[in-house]
Amino acid sequence: YDAEKLKWDEENDHKQGLLREKVLLWQSMVRQIETEYRREHDQLCGRIKKANDAAMLQAKKLHFQACEEARAAHKAEWDEWNREVRVMLETHIQYQFQSNSFEHA
Repeated sequence: YDAEKLKWDEENDHKQGLLREKVLLWQSMVRQIETEYRREHDQLCGRIKKANDAAMLQAKKLHFQACEEARAAHKAEWDEWNREVRVMLETHIQYQFQSNSFEHA
């Protein structure tokens, strides 16, 4: 009995050793795969951030350009309106002057 038990224990220890080796190999493979995917993930995040930063910068440039164009258009409209008001005031003043001159003549 003792010899059989000893033989069985040795076989069992050998099988456990083989299983431990497999587990350690799998753990190593899993760590390697995780490292690989983490590196890939970090690279993708970096590319996405870079593309996002570039898009944000482009959006800011376009927004600034649109604001400048709107300001220029508004200034042109304001200048034209201002000119028209000035002409109307000058015309009004001339009519009043002529009216006053006509009354006193």
